Amino acid sequence: MINSIKAKYLLLALLCLCIGTASALTRRSKTQTPAGRECYLPYDGIDISKYQSLNGPIDWAKVATDKNIKFIYIKATEGTTHVDPYYKDHLDKARRHGFKVGSYHFFTMKSPVKSQFDNFKRNAVKSKQDLIPVIDLEIKVLGFTRKQLQDSVMAFADLLRAHYGCEPLLYVGGDYMREHLTKDFADFKLFMPRYSRSDDAEPKVPFGAKWTIWQFSQAGTIKGIKGTVDMDCLNDGITVNDLLIKNNPVKKKNKKRVAEAEKEKEKEKEAEAAVVAATPLEENVKTLEKEEKALEKKLKQEEKKLEKEEKELNDKKQRAEAKKKAEAEAKKKAEAEAKKKAEAEAKKKAEAEAKKKAEAEAKKKAEAEAKKKAEAEAKKKAEAEAKKKAEAEAKKKAEAEAKKKAEAEAKKKAEAEAKKKAEAEAKKKAEAEAKKKAAAQKTPTAREKQRAANKKLKNKKSTPTTSKSGKKTNKNSADNE
Repeated sequence: MINSIKAKYLLLALLCLCIGTASALTRRSKTQTPAGRECYLPYDGIDISKYQSLNGPIDWAKVATDKNIKFIYIKATEGTTHVDPYYKDHLDKARRHGFKVGSYHFFTMKSPVKSQFDNFKRNAVKSKQDLIPVIDLEIKVLGFTRKQLQDSVMAFADLLRAHYGCEPLLYVGGDYMREHLTKDFADFKLFMPRYSRSDDAEPKVPFGAKWTIWQFSQAGTIKGIKGTVDMDCLNDGITVNDLLIKNNPVKKKNKKRVAEAEKEKEKEKEAEAAVVAATPLEENVKTLEKEEKALEKKLKQEEKKLEKEEKELNDKKQRAEAKKKAEAEAKKKAEAEAKKKAEAEAKKKAEAEAKKKAEAEAKKKAEAEAKKKAEAEAKKKAEAEAKKKAEAEAKKKAEAEAKKKAEAEAKKKAEAEAKKKAEAEAKKKAEAEAKKKAAAQKTPTAREKQRAANKKLKNKKSTPTTSKSGKKTNKNSADNE
């Protein structure tokens, strides 16, 4: 009988697991971590799920070389039945490589709190947890009041406190917390996302609370993990020791509520046992067999439905990936063509500029050479003209000097000739005068004759005589007269 009850619960669990997995896969596929951002702050840890293994298994040996990573939070469960397909592998290998690890549950309002807790407790084995468990609260609240949400989250937290013996960590955004929760949740250690590079980038925490972990990027890169990963940093004054289960005992004010939850749990167990005990054995067996067959039939139907949904999901995913790949290739091709075109245009422009520059330089060189040639020719011409002028001037000067010399020589010659002539004339004159003088000496002049006559007369007066010479004198005097 007990085995039949176990089988019944096992079949129910399997059925719910399959349905939950399909719905979770569909739901989560629409909210995958966007790419494009980079890690821009110092990080202390990371949080991972199946998405970090979709592009290939994580190389934990390489991850272990990153000394910045002091803790890793791993997605374990979601709702009542969903278990992250890589959870066990991630948990075991992260612990084996020396990381402090913790697990988180994606909370939903579509499943009973107790069922969600059982799912988490069953998979997140207490002995394998180093860090306090996390309630991931980011669901859309449709059809529920704020009070119902708050009571459900607090009830789930109490179950975690009772089982793990510690206070849990609450993953929640600042706006979500302000809109849906109250200051009663300000006592939780808070794991808060905020992706911004502004000066006030830190999470905005309402109700005067403080954040413990800040998830500052959804698109970091870690050696050993293909694709992007969430990056986390601890607040000032917080260390990994502050996240350990042993260092976070249940607070006194929460112990009473936890004890009440434990009592309710015991009552449920007693009620189930009473129902089983009050029912005849044969009737229980037949009922269980009937339920088992119905469950098997339903399970097969759900398996077929799940296979169909998975196939559709895979086809859709493949089409999306093919489309994404085609778009990426088209974009890459367009970028390559644009780059090639840009390079060609740049090359053409560069060649045109080089040609223009070369032409300009050639023109400049030609102009310089022409100018140089012109200057050389001008210089040559100037020199030739200067030479010609100099020669002309020299010739003119020579001619002038020759003329001057000739004139001087002519003058000298003329002077010499004149002198010679003058000398000749003077000589001739002198000779003439000498001749005349000589002649005059031989033939006295009238004056001389007169003088002689006068002298003779004077002498005659003083001493008159008659002689032959006196007659001659008188004759001479008569001639002079």
